[in-house]
Amino acid sequence: MTRKPDWQSLLHAFLLEHQSEPFRYGRWDCCLFVCSAIYTMTGVDPASSFRGAYSSLRTARLAIAAYGSGSVAELVETITAKHGIQAIPVVCAQRGDIALVPNRSDISLGLIGLNGREIILASARGLWKVPTSVAIRTWHV
Repeated sequence: MTRKPDWQSLLHAFLLEHQSEPFRYGRWDCCLFVCSAIYTMTGVDPASSFRGAYSSLRTARLAIAAYGSGSVAELVETITAKHGIQAIPVVCAQRGDIALVPNRSDISLGLIGLNGREIILASARGLWKVPTSVAIRTWHV
């Protein structure tokens, strides 16, 4: 998977366009946010096989299980391997890379922001930022 030459400006416009988009399972959740950003940067949609397959937490869990995974983390491992996206040490993650972040009861998938110091996540109030230091795993897009 190769980023487009103008991926930075494309990602910037994408983030601005969606900065107030609220979290909604199956439409704008952590996985679909990151996969949409990857599509914007590369033209490849890692979520193409499960977009539209769920609309709630319950059906999201069923979709993850149907994909052969037991958790978001396993799903990310499967999808990144399928698309040749390599895991990298957290300290090596850069702008536009993928990051797993712990949350209250599980984990969330996010994207390293263009400043390289924050992870951007989908939330109920729109895009949310946390420090990159909270990442537990990362992949280079």
